[in-house]
Amino acid sequence: MFRLGVTNISDLRRQLSTNGRAAVDIALFLEVSSAVADDEEAQALQSAVLSRMRFRNGTYKRTSPNRFDGFDQRLIKVANEAFPQGAIQILDVGVSDGSTSAALVRSFKKQAGRKVELLGIDRYMNMEIRRHKKRPIQFAFDACGDLVQVRCGNFVFNCHALESWIRFPVNRFLGNLLIPRWRRVFADGNGPDFNRNNVNLFGRLASSMKESGAMDLQEGDLFHPPPGPFQLVRAMNVLNPSYFPSESLAKAVIALRSSLVDDGLLAVGSNENAGSPVEGAIYRRTETGFERVEQADRPCRIDSIILDQFCKVGSD
Repeated sequence: MFRLGVTNISDLRRQLSTNGRAAVDIALFLEVSSAVADDEEAQALQSAVLSRMRFRNGTYKRTSPNRFDGFDQRLIKVANEAFPQGAIQILDVGVSDGSTSAALVRSFKKQAGRKVELLGIDRYMNMEIRRHKKRPIQFAFDACGDLVQVRCGNFVFNCHALESWIRFPVNRFLGNLLIPRWRRVFADGNGPDFNRNNVNLFGRLASSMKESGAMDLQEGDLFHPPPGPFQLVRAMNVLNPSYFPSESLAKAVIALRSSLVDDGLLAVGSNENAGSPVEGAIYRRTETGFERVEQADRPCRIDSIILDQFCKVGSD
């Protein structure tokens, strides 16, 4: 009928080991950063915190460092052949907690002995937690000011992914009834009764590499990417038909193409989890659009948008 949220590290470890699906307090992301010494465990726990978090545009932050290893090996080979000299400039789009970006940088160094200069962007890189000083109420907002999560006591409500009416009707009822009331009564956590903490949603691996200067991470929009130019743009698990309609996907491809050098590479793909087959491909920028140079385990879901519709949409 109801279930409580995950509000401490012990319960988070239990949820990770049992593949549980309860909502997780986003504040645990910060707590894991300071309380868990082992890098591998910290990364896994932080990924578990983010995996249940859904944002307004329908996306989740579900990832792991080795999620695209097989596809990345192909990508490194193609990129190494296309750009054999100097550091490779990479734009990585929709990087979630940055762990797959860090894995790509390490793989380039290990597999090809190449230096890369990688910029990873994601729309949701920062959050603000507003916690009441005396009462057990907490709000979490993204950088756009959208309310993403509310915690009251041991209940955690992900605002864009409330619990099912069928399985957990109490959670759904309380979320629908009380979240608007809490927002009104506590003014969204604005005022002197609330402490505010900013949370950078960089996982342990990405944070370490960012601090060392091995790569950079910023909030960014795939529809308005940095100008570059970059030799390689990678967009994994973001250009999905389940997230965007075809027109939006075409606009995103056009925008990403503008960030590439002539003959630059665009890598697009998606999969269910680490080690599962990737549906994707590697494309080369041409004078008029793109050509496919390498296919992943399975065809890319938006192959026709990238190849067949590019010129038509781009001429609008």
